Amino acid sequence: MNANKKFKIIGALFLAVLTLFLFLSKTIYSYHLPVVTGVSPSNGKLNKSETTTGLADWSEVEEIYSQIGGTIDEVLAKEGDKVKAGQELFRLSFNKDEINNKLKESEVNKNKILIDMEKIQLNKKETERKISALEEEIKKEEPEATNDLIKIKKQIEKLEDQIKQAEDDYEKAKLLYDGGVISKKELDSAESALKNLNYDLEILQGDYDNQKIKTEQTHDTYEKQLDEYKNNIEALKHDLEVFEQDLKSKELDLNNLNTEKESYIKALADFKENEVISAPKNATVLSIPVKTGQFINAGQLMVSFGVGTEYQLECEITLDNDFISVGDTCELSNASYELEGEVSKITPVENSKQVTVAFRSKEALKGETFEITFEKESTASYTLIPNGAINEDNDGYFIYEIKKRKGMLGDEFYAEKVYVYIGDSDNDNTVITDGLDFFEPVVLLSDKSFSDGETVKVENVGDFFEE
Repeated sequence: MNANKKFKIIGALFLAVLTLFLFLSKTIYSYHLPVVTGVSPSNGKLNKSETTTGLADWSEVEEIYSQIGGTIDEVLAKEGDKVKAGQELFRLSFNKDEINNKLKESEVNKNKILIDMEKIQLNKKETERKISALEEEIKKEEPEATNDLIKIKKQIEKLEDQIKQAEDDYEKAKLLYDGGVISKKELDSAESALKNLNYDLEILQGDYDNQKIKTEQTHDTYEKQLDEYKNNIEALKHDLEVFEQDLKSKELDLNNLNTEKESYIKALADFKENEVISAPKNATVLSIPVKTGQFINAGQLMVSFGVGTEYQLECEITLDNDFISVGDTCELSNASYELEGEVSKITPVENSKQVTVAFRSKEALKGETFEITFEKESTASYTLIPNGAINEDNDGYFIYEIKKRKGMLGDEFYAEKVYVYIGDSDNDNTVITDGLDFFEPVVLLSDKSFSDGETVKVENVGDFFEE
């Protein structure tokens, strides 16, 4: 009985020591494993955003220029003033002599333009005459040398037929002579006739060769002349186009002069000793680059002002930003204002994109700096994993899936390298288009590097597996 009790006690102690040994072994083993944090793939939408800054300015800026030279007697507004339509801004005095001098100058310039236009018309008519003459030359037939060559050719063909007939006659004469039908004199006569024809053929052939050389030379000269005529016509047609452009330019100058002259005449008709310049509409004065007592020239800027309640600002976004489109809304904010804007223009520039944002405000906001936030959610849902879980090597993009297996000390977890195809991404997540098992968690973080198939310790194992 005592012996059995001893065996039980020894067995219990052995099991306790074995259990403690297994626990310590597993603890020590786990201590050296890479500790990873897992995350499950999700189904959701991308939410892209980018924040930048920009400086507000008026969308509509108008300017007033002096119509004629004069002296500023009074400045009745200052920069930053809100003015109403018809409100007086300046009082000026002008010199009538200056307007009269400009009218005379305008008339002189008009006469010069009319003379220039007449010269251009004459040059145009002369050029058209030259083109017509050259076109008539082109229509003319090629010189007679070709016809002479054809005549000789026909003579040769006719003589060749005669020679053939003479050869037949000579062969018949030989047979008749051999048969004693004709005399030797008649045979010699037939032979002489054949020789004379061959001699005439040689002469004609020589004439033909000489005429052919002459014809080719004449033809080459004729072709070169035709090419020269055509080139000259093209050059003259180009001159005509230039004349037409010059005439249009002169006509435009003439119209501008007439408009200018009309404005001078109107200025004289409406002239007052103290000319008043008023605001054309409700506006905010932006700048007045002139002062009281200053002499101003015709066309000199007097005032610029912002009109209405519409503003715009320009900002830069990253070159790879492809989610912002014209018509998108965005948030504008600073310490004083929170507004909504709309993208009106996107222009690629060096290393970035320039975005123009339009917005409205009743406050004068020119020069205000705003923080602009662009945000857009994708219309479709995708399989997403955090950006930090994506890795890349020479073969492409990959992730590490966390999987469970039986080990020497019980259940253990390991990381399996899986190549995937990725799509679009935002600041947090990346779209996985292929290669991912949606139900397997993936490694997001690790306290040390590890390799494919290596055993790991999962810090948040309870999120995915039963412990």
